[in-house]
Amino acid sequence: EAATAARAKERFRATLESGFHKIMSITGIQTVQELEESFFKREEKKREFEELLEGNKDRIDGLMDDKKALDQELLKVKFSGSANDADRDEVEEVTKKLGEVRHVMHVKKNKLAAAEALVIKARSGFEYLASKLSQIEAEKPAEDAAEDSREEAPAAEEDEDEERVREDEEEGDAEEGEG
Repeated sequence: EAATAARAKERFRATLESGFHKIMSITGIQTVQELEESFFKREEKKREFEELLEGNKDRIDGLMDDKKALDQELLKVKFSGSANDADRDEVEEVTKKLGEVRHVMHVKKNKLAAAEALVIKARSGFEYLASKLSQIEAEKPAEDAAEDSREEAPAAEEDEDEERVREDEEEGDAEEGEG
């Protein structure tokens, strides 16, 4: 009975270790403490990413408004009918500002796209970790319930344990014969 319990604990430990190694390989986390910190801080990180995303969206909206205003000013200057040098300089200046605003808007859009991708990747990673942790937590109560049922029916368990020991011995004998 003690040997069976020890084997069950060893299998549980091996399962936990395997799950942790999978999490480590996927996330790059090296310690249980890092895993715990990342799991508990996921909502804070998600909120920070969303705030950054909203800030970038607001900035892009502002730049779009600036672009529209500059486009209108450019059209007004183009069709004003005056052809003196001052007007041409003004048109060139507005065109130059428009180009700068377009460039800044393009850069911000790229940053926004990168931030959105990062938020999606982070959310996906946290959801994956949560599902893995819930699987590990679900396995442990099942083993605890199995231990409780063994205490309630010791006679049936002893019969099962004897049968398992016989099967293990037979498997061991078969492996020794192969080796």
